[in-house]
Amino acid sequence: MNNISESQSYTAIPPGETIREILKDRGITVEELANRTGISHKCISALLSGKCELNKPIAGKLETALGIGTDFWLNLEAIYRFELKKVKEENNQ
Repeated sequence: MNNISESQSYTAIPPGETIREILKDRGITVEELANRTGISHKCISALLSGKCELNKPIAGKLETALGIGTDFWLNLEAIYRFELKKVKEENNQ
């Protein structure tokens, strides 16, 4: 599933794409991630598709479950939201 938004100058890749790659590399299912984090399967699915904002509490749960720091996740989210805004602006011109 491709949830990447693009314009001529910008590409917005949701943090969920990175999460999806990590899960695949580690052989972890979405359901297992939901169990490890205590986040609902529905919310995990929305996160993977970029429809749910990756906030500090979610980042903390991902850090615990995947061993990758909270700051990493929050930075990915900030970059995604910035790039998504730029894609939308450019595509609406």
